[in-house]
Order: sequence, then C-alpha cells, then structure tokens
Amino acid sequence: MIHYNLKYLGKSLCIILVLGTLIGSASALKKHFPLKPPLVNKENTSINLKPILYQTFTLGYSRLLSSTLWIATLLESDIEHYKGKKNSWMYYRFLAISKLEPRFYQNYLFGGQYLSIIKDDIFGADHIYSLGLKLYPADFKLNYHAGFNAAFEIGDYSLALKYYNSIYDLPEVQTKYPSLLSIINKLRLSSGQLNLKEVFDLMLLSRQNSTNEAVNKSLDHYLYSIKAELDLICLNSRATDNCSKHDYFGETYKRTPDGNWRAQKEWVPYRLKK
Repeated sequence: MIHYNLKYLGKSLCIILVLGTLIGSASALKKHFPLKPPLVNKENTSINLKPILYQTFTLGYSRLLSSTLWIATLLESDIEHYKGKKNSWMYYRFLAISKLEPRFYQNYLFGGQYLSIIKDDIFGADHIYSLGLKLYPADFKLNYHAGFNAAFEIGDYSLALKYYNSIYDLPEVQTKYPSLLSIINKLRLSSGQLNLKEVFDLMLLSRQNSTNEAVNKSLDHYLYSIKAELDLICLNSRATDNCSKHDYFGETYKRTPDGNWRAQKEWVPYRLKK
C-alpha cells in the first residue's frame, strides 16, 4: 500500500514538474517573442441595421435608442481610413441616429467631421452635413465644415459654394474671419461667379467695415495682391493710359530695363491652392 502511494506520488510530482516546465517555457517565450493581438477590421465586424428597422422597433423609445447608438459609436470608433466603394460603418451609425433623433445637432457636426477627416469617407460626410443643414440651414459651423469638405476633400467647388454662400453675408464672416472670406472669394473666382475686379471691390468693402486690426492686416495683404495683379496686367499690356501706377499702399510700380512693370513688394496671384 505504501509502495503504491509512493509510486502515485512520484507520478504526480513528475506531472507537476512537466506542467511547470511547460508553463515556464511558455512564459519565457511570450516574454522574449511577444505576439501581437490579431487585428480585427471594424468594417467587417460592426453591426449596422437599416434606419427603417431602428425606427420600427423603437417602441416609443427612439431618443433612448439614439443615445445608446451614439455612445456605442463613440466607444467603438476607429481611426482606419475607409477605402471601400460605398460608405464606412460609422456613416451608417450617424445616419441611423439622424433618423431616430433628427434634431440631435452634434450628430451632424461631429459625425461629418469624423467621416471627412478621420475615416476619409468624404461623400458620407457630405450626406450627413446635408441632413443637418435641412434642419439648421443657416448654421455657421455646419456650412463651414461642409464647404471645407466639398472644396478640399471632394474637390467640388460648386458644391462648396452652395454651403459657403449660405454664410457669406454673416457679419462674423465679413469682419472676423478674413481667411474664410478669402476662400469663398477664391472659389467664386475659380468658378467664374466673380472676376478679379469684383473680388477686389468686395474685399475692399469688408476692409472698410472692419475695426479689427488683425483682420485688417490680412485683408490688406489680400487687397495688395489683387490690385498688383490687376494693375500689372494693365501696365504690361502697354495700355498705360487707363492703368494705375500705384499699388494698394500708394507706392509707385517700378519699370525694369526690359520695359516691364513690377511691384516693389512680393506678391502671389490671388488663387485657391489645390
């Protein structure tokens, strides 16, 4: 009996020793050769139902369901650029939330920006912005970000002007945001809605109405470039009778030995950089 117990104990010790060795070896291997966790593409694992299904089964709790979807979307959000042909999974989440709680403003503002900048789902972003603007048509932020996405991500200047023209006449655009005013005027110039002289007149009007020194400095910079281009085109066309020989700041343009006119300060053509 004692012999049997010793034999059983010996086997148990061997098993424990083997298990201990295996566990120790596994731990050492893990330490020296760590394995990266498997990468799971959220586009393939996210669950998105059609908005009509959410609306059908809300049972009167659409706001609660939209809040739950909003929180879940924020927690599950990823930063992987979308490269598919349709729309990213987050677009469908924001779309569903817009159907459940149409007046949820942050869904349009945050959703549009996230899709445009992070997910690179630029057409999905435009649709989310457009849904928000149906309810908030004169909202500065929605129009501004929608216009930026259209102009610089999609590359559709006409679409960008559709948004930007909605806020062009707002006092804050005219007197507080010279860079935005400049972007809108450059888009209008590129699309043929305005010529360079008309842009100059509009910018000059904004300059006359502004009392902000920083804004005025920016506007003066734009106005100098526009006037220099207009004047030098006229002077170098040799039709000097009706051409101004003084720049925006009153300095005289110089004539080079080869007979061409140039400005005394550096300037760049007033155009939108692509």
